[in-house]
Amino acid sequence: MPYDTTTGEWVPAPTFIDRLTGNVNPNLGPGPGGFVDPTGGDPRKVAAQLLRNQFADWEKSFKPIELQAIQGISFNNPSILTDAVAKASSVASDQSGTMKGIAERQNAAIGINPTPQQRTVMDRTRNLSQAANVAGAENTARANVRSQDEQLLLGATPNPNIVRGTM
Repeated sequence: MPYDTTTGEWVPAPTFIDRLTGNVNPNLGPGPGGFVDPTGGDPRKVAAQLLRNQFADWEKSFKPIELQAIQGISFNNPSILTDAVAKASSVASDQSGTMKGIAERQNAAIGINPTPQQRTVMDRTRNLSQAANVAGAENTARANVRSQDEQLLLGATPNPNIVRGTM
């Protein structure tokens, strides 16, 4: 029995009275997690209904956003990976062509005119360099798509479409 400090007496533990009927109701009082149901219902049923309502709200509000984010994963949409690799390859090839043009203009500006054998060696060296650059760019694109997939699946980064407000 608890002690009442105002009266200095021991008093019986509080009982939970149903406000509708005026009777003692054992279902009132601390339920799972210590919550009290003021209506006199079963706390487990109230908690279950609350959970169902929260799930329905999640399905209506957030499930479409999550499904759209999942569609942005390369496993579900293989064109994401192929497009990223093709773009990286194109950029690396264009960059190599630009560098070839710059080198040829610089050589011509200072009067360097390579022989056909020298040109063959320079072209072979450029082609090897271009192949390495293209392979590196493609591998980096694959790694970036894989990393983005992991971030979307783990929820480690927000969907960029949500941040921009384009959803």
